[in-house]
Amino acid sequence: MTTKEYRDHRSNTALNHFYEKLFKLKDLINTSAARPIAEQRHQYMEQYVQQFLLEWEGTE
Repeated sequence: MTTKEYRDHRSNTALNHFYEKLFKLKDLINTSAARPIAEQRHQYMEQYVQQFLLEWEGTE
């Protein structure tokens, strides 16, 4: 997919952004002080997406 096709793609959702970029951020952290913070935030995002999907599917 070209950059133009990617940007023009209408079926992308905000939820896809978690998988495309946000979940990858913790692996890009360089300092030892920031790694635990990044891990906490990563876990928070995972919980958010999990809860969102449960509500979306109507199971909670």
